[in-house]
Amino acid sequence: MTMERHEPQYEIVLAERIASIRVALTMMNALLLALDRGLILDQGPQGFAMALGAAGLFVAYAAVLRLALGTGQLSARAYQLVSPFGDVMFASILIGLTKPQDNPLVLWLALAIVASGFSHFVKLPLAVTLAAILAQCAVQFLHPSPGFDTSAFAFGTLYLLGFAALVASLAGSVVRQSDALAATERLGRLMAEARSEDDACRSFTHEVRDFLRASVLRMTGPGDAEVCLGRPPELVPPTAAWEVEAEEGYSASIEAWRQSKLSNEEDYVVRVGASRLAAAIRRSRMSDELVRSAALEERLRFADELHDTYLQTLAAIDMHAEAARIVLQKGADSGERVHEELQSIKSVARTTAQRAREFVDMAKVARRSGPDALTEILEDRWKDCYTLLFDEDVQLTEGQWKVLEMMLREGLNNAKRHAGASHVRMEVVATGRGAKATLIANGKAPAPDEPFGYGLSRLDAIARANNGVLSLLPGDPGGSELTLSFQRRKL
Repeated sequence: MTMERHEPQYEIVLAERIASIRVALTMMNALLLALDRGLILDQGPQGFAMALGAAGLFVAYAAVLRLALGTGQLSARAYQLVSPFGDVMFASILIGLTKPQDNPLVLWLALAIVASGFSHFVKLPLAVTLAAILAQCAVQFLHPSPGFDTSAFAFGTLYLLGFAALVASLAGSVVRQSDALAATERLGRLMAEARSEDDACRSFTHEVRDFLRASVLRMTGPGDAEVCLGRPPELVPPTAAWEVEAEEGYSASIEAWRQSKLSNEEDYVVRVGASRLAAAIRRSRMSDELVRSAALEERLRFADELHDTYLQTLAAIDMHAEAARIVLQKGADSGERVHEELQSIKSVARTTAQRAREFVDMAKVARRSGPDALTEILEDRWKDCYTLLFDEDVQLTEGQWKVLEMMLREGLNNAKRHAGASHVRMEVVATGRGAKATLIANGKAPAPDEPFGYGLSRLDAIARANNGVLSLLPGDPGGSELTLSFQRRKL
């Protein structure tokens, strides 16, 4: 049964490749001993059987670890910690069963040290180097060679294993840099996909805590807003702290507690992640401001229309009615004047009614102009390689039309750049609770659970602010379907 893994993919792949190389090299050990019996110390049948048996156990050990790693029963980091010491142990047994002169099996000790460098344990190469030196000394002590030169043995051993330790140190530095780059990429993706300020802060704190392996991580924002993972120890200062400056008037602090100090790579990852978090917060606030501005603009437009049409009309009617009342109070000869005032009131009412109809028609025309805008976008970007189906019963707000146009532009860009599509089909239909727009493109299909990129994540946030939901699914058959659904707001 395969277990769920929470390790970076590159780390798993690297461990599996090293494990496969180990299996191949152990099989070459057995083949070498089978073909070159002169390498075996005891030339008798029993010595030959013992040497081949030890080589076979080495092969089985490497194969079992590779199988456990491939099926997920063994984590990549557990394999990194265990396998070098197993190499030293089995290599020492084989070295003890073979002749010491120009023994190629000694290279296994160097290989164990180099392989330990491809791990996330900083002190592991040093521990494996000491184990290899002790193993060499133990083999020489148990199987002393005639005419043994202690100085030459010590120099040769230290030279070989020291060179291997140097290579392991360089490999460890490369691995840590790779880990930092992978963590930076994950933080950037999470911040790009964040749909709100709170979502960005929560994703950031969880990812950073897992990356640092911190016991406690706390993020404190303005207004006593706080996200804390774990319980901060009392009277113990944090191991490290950072500041996030998203915009003027917004600042947040990040504090981490753990046993060891942070490396330069870890500090770099958190600083880069903090800058991405600041960008996500600015983007979220700009999106909120855009929605508020659009709503304010719509309210002001209606307020102006009410003022210019209805309030002024009511004032005119009130003035003519007051004039008619005054005329009536003057006596019976005022009938003609009253009739004129009543005609004026009727004329004002008719004019106002006509302006009201024009205002309603203008609003209707603005909604019906949507297909023209969609056609213009399609003609501009896809010429004759598109199909547009539009339901005349679709009714959307001005903000929703803007979101729909953004969705079409983003979908067309993705279809051309990422999917290699040659034809698109846009369908906009009315539903019982609102409207649904679907952009169907041929070409490459997205993965079933593929997360949104930056453009679609930003579009999804704006769509939600306008009572819409965005989704991306594989098409049938093939291609992709980008859907934007709107629900009618309740009044």
